[in-house]
Amino acid sequence: MLLSGLQYWFKPDLETFNSLAKLVLSLLIMCFLWAKESQLPQIFNRSMGFVAELSFGIYFLHEYFIILLPGVEKRLGLNNFPNQANLLSFLLNYLVVLGASIGTILIIKKILGKNSRFLVGC
Repeated sequence: MLLSGLQYWFKPDLETFNSLAKLVLSLLIMCFLWAKESQLPQIFNRSMGFVAELSFGIYFLHEYFIILLPGVEKRLGLNNFPNQANLLSFLLNYLVVLGASIGTILIIKKILGKNSRFLVGC
């Protein structure tokens, strides 16, 4: 957090402000989840644990799907969909990219077993 604050101090532009806002939002979400951990449904905890186990591979793969997504949407006739800045399009794009990343990791893990770590990191 200190580094983000210093970055904004020395380079106060929109991109730096965006990074700082994301950092603050992430900290608020983490505090909320820690405070409400005992009240969260078990399925939420299992889902987050599953995503956490695959997070290293998701980190490496998600950018490929972000790059491919506009082309796929264009072929499906959704030409302007990714350019619409609204919550629905963001959530749908997020779910597609996350799902494709997880699906790819699971397929690679099924094919390569323990050796999948060398290809996708998990």
